[in-house]
Amino acid sequence: MMKVCHLTSLHSPFDVRIFYKECRSLARAGYDVTLIAPASFREESVEGVRVLGVPPATGRRERWRVWRNLVQTVRRLEADVIHFHDPELLLLTPFLGRAHLIYDCHEFNALAMQSKPWLPRWGRRPAGWLVARLEPALARRCSAVVLVNEAQEAIFRRTGRPLAVVRNFPLVPPSLPLRRDGDGRTVVHVGAHARTRGCSVMVAAFAEVVRRIPAARLWLVGPFNHPPYRAETEQLIGSLGLRAHVRMVGEVSYPVAMQWMRRADVGLVAIQPTPQYRHCLPTKLLEYMAAGVPVVAGETADIGEVVRAWECGILVPPDDPPAYGQAIVYLLTHPHHARQLGRHGWMATQTTFNWQLEEKRLLALYSSLQPADVGSRQKLSAVEAGDKIHSTQEVIDVSAGVGSGSTHR
Repeated sequence: MMKVCHLTSLHSPFDVRIFYKECRSLARAGYDVTLIAPASFREESVEGVRVLGVPPATGRRERWRVWRNLVQTVRRLEADVIHFHDPELLLLTPFLGRAHLIYDCHEFNALAMQSKPWLPRWGRRPAGWLVARLEPALARRCSAVVLVNEAQEAIFRRTGRPLAVVRNFPLVPPSLPLRRDGDGRTVVHVGAHARTRGCSVMVAAFAEVVRRIPAARLWLVGPFNHPPYRAETEQLIGSLGLRAHVRMVGEVSYPVAMQWMRRADVGLVAIQPTPQYRHCLPTKLLEYMAAGVPVVAGETADIGEVVRAWECGILVPPDDPPAYGQAIVYLLTHPHHARQLGRHGWMATQTTFNWQLEEKRLLALYSSLQPADVGSRQKLSAVEAGDKIHSTQEVIDVSAGVGSGSTHR
């Protein structure tokens, strides 16, 4: 049985793409799967996947400890395949032994640097330039690169490595989810909350909704990864008199997030037209569709193509709060049409946008890899690897945080 280790330094151990999709699919296919991630626990076994936790970093300057612990742990496993999910881990590949290495690139990381709130504005362009050159160069050390979007192929084509597009499509129930007896007043946004994801636009739009439907509610389900922006959002909610109408649920597990989604009457997608989202088809859009929830979505090329083709929601200009508000009010006051749009979306995920189809691409890639020769692995000990990782901290810190939180819907 081929031993597989999934590795992340930035995501939670139960990240939707990493655990719920990829690791579970591999375990069901008969692979011996271990996942190593920062966590408060030491070891758990969940749905056939062994999950090992390493102590999380207390700050960016302590990240090297996470990298050292990840490498020491993975080397003790002597895995045949190491599948890692963060661009910063590309710099650790010399310490990972002779296993097949798979880099899973979740987003356009170089473009994402232009909107990282923790980077000073003067440093964003140089950081993007550096990532654009380092990422494909370091990916040449890998056996394969997994992508979430066909547009990413241009970044990694010159690596000469096999490229597998495994899109982040949702887990789809076999039948249309039973909906509660809704009150026709609830709107939800599920996923990470940030300025580039349109959180401020959604809150501003909801002031118009409440003016028309005083009992309306907005649920913000998911984390704010930048604390100053959370404080700014709370201030905006208060200044618009929406404290009784907007609930900041916070980060929850994937199954709980899906419960919040299925209780809502409308799902919101407010991705802003920044460079990193130019070729983005948000997972949250497809998850709303899989749950049978009609959407109000800011129009980009990819989002507009799906919503129009499947007639599953209403498109608006992505940075226009009044337009969002009017579309939300329409769906809340026209429940029959809203249910029809929701059913159209669910039907699309049954045939086209579902993880069951993408799983086949992942398994095909793994079946092409031969088990690594454990007897010929590098003799570098786990302790020696940890010491050398500490010495590379200054280089790695340039890309620290790239891709953080990228798969949380």
